[in-house]
Order: sequence, then structure tokens, then C-alpha cells
Amino acid sequence: SHRTPVLTAIGNLVRVYSGLGVEEPKVKAGVGIVLEGRNEMKSNLYFLYYGVMLCFLAGGEAWTQWRDVMLPHLLSGQADDGSWATQGAGPNHGYADYLSKTDATAMALLALECSHRYVPKSMMK
Repeated sequence: SHRTPVLTAIGNLVRVYSGLGVEEPKVKAGVGIVLEGRNEMKSNLYFLYYGVMLCFLAGGEAWTQWRDVMLPHLLSGQADDGSWATQGAGPNHGYADYLSKTDATAMALLALECSHRYVPKSMMK
């Protein structure tokens, strides 16, 4: 089977939203794949968004590992006018060649504000 960090992030986020706990083995394995792929895929805005959601909801070390790499990466990509440009082309870059600067900015902002908008599963009762 072909797996990518992007699809793994999306699929496991759906698992969590469907009620599967972040401590479930399949979700933990998915978080591991996402974290392993973060350097290779960090120019993919879809990966940034879904990866941040999954790792934030997982909390703990997963969130720390994600945040320490991805937050500086995202912030360094912001232009002086406050926007983000698309980065690269093809699947590893989320087909960014099809995104506008507005699309890229929206995805970057959604990824950055995730930790202010959601409560990690570990804190839910």
C-alpha cells in the first residue's frame, strides 16, 4: 500500500474526529508517520494544516516535536506584506502550483491558529 505523510495526517485526523482516542495504536502510528515526514513535506500547505491539527490534538511530545520544527518554518515563510507564497510544485508541495497567494496565506494562517482554536484531546473530559 502507498502511504504519504499528507494522507496519513488526514486519515488519522478523521479517526480522532470520529471518536478514536489519540492513544489508539493506529493513531499513534499515524502520528509517528506524520512526524517522520515533517521535514520532507514541510512545503506542503495541506500537510502543514492537517499535520498541525493531528499533532496538536495528540498533544504532549507529538505537539512539541511538530511545533518546534513547523512554527519557525511557517513564520519564516511570511512575506513583508503578511502573505505567504506557494512553494514548489508537485505532490510533495501539495500541488502548490495550483494555489494562489491568497490560498497559501489562508492555509498558513489556519495552521498557525490551530492551537488557539482547539482543545487537545488529552484535555477533554
